[in-house]
Amino acid sequence: MNKKEIQNDLDIKKWLESETVNRDLCGTYPFCEFCDKSLKFPCAEAYDEYLKENDNSVTDDEKKEKKSYLVLSFSEKLEKAKDETKEKYAKLVQIFDELGFKHRMFKRYVVVRYNGEVIAKVSITRNLLRLHLNMNPNSFNEFKHFDFSEYKCYETTPYTIKFDTKKRCLKAAKILLTDLKNQ
Repeated sequence: MNKKEIQNDLDIKKWLESETVNRDLCGTYPFCEFCDKSLKFPCAEAYDEYLKENDNSVTDDEKKEKKSYLVLSFSEKLEKAKDETKEKYAKLVQIFDELGFKHRMFKRYVVVRYNGEVIAKVSITRNLLRLHLNMNPNSFNEFKHFDFSEYKCYETTPYTIKFDTKKRCLKAAKILLTDLKNQ
């Protein structure tokens, strides 16, 4: 099947399932974490990326040979994180809710959307919570941040704040998220 046919099939599936539950299900499927709405066939492209990422045709023995380490999901990392990191994540989720953002936890990270557009991602690496925003890293220099545009999974959300021991990070997150909402 070509991309156009896949997109059409996925659109029909989403439409029917959305009618069943009386709400728009766009952004709720596992492949939606790879969605780029600027593409001609966003669902088909995201579905293709999802299949590449989660190749089920590989046997368990081959997976063990390829990966010599255990890759934890976001929820597993959060569960094993320090209490301080869990509290910061809870406060961040509270900010998302206050501003009316939708957020969904995927295997790698939490995707935050506003009006169907991905505006942020939250990740945890070695007990360090990061907020990746859909902003140009050179556009807002008031807060200490990092440029993650070199990483493929953060191309659309390169402006990155590390949630270290300072409380200023939560204030910065709220200011920047409010700014993104008002754009």
